[in-house]
Amino acid sequence: MKVKFMSAGNSVKLIIFLLLAFVAVGDVFLPEPLKGASKEIKATVNSIVLSILPGEGFKDPHERTEKAVEEMEREAGSQP
Repeated sequence: MKVKFMSAGNSVKLIIFLLLAFVAVGDVFLPEPLKGASKEIKATVNSIVLSILPGEGFKDPHERTEKAVEEMEREAGSQP
């Protein structure tokens, strides 16, 4: 009688879950050598994700209106 412990698909899912758990909370629960590795992996993943995103900030949708209002206030203040 053959007992099947884990299928290949389940073992891959388990490994992925353990890797994600290691990165997510490894720096909180694990001892020092593993804690440092978890922090380093987290920082590396963070820098990769930030490098993919655009470098400039998002544009303010009200910027054009605010500039127009400031310009009108300056013109109104300079006229007698």
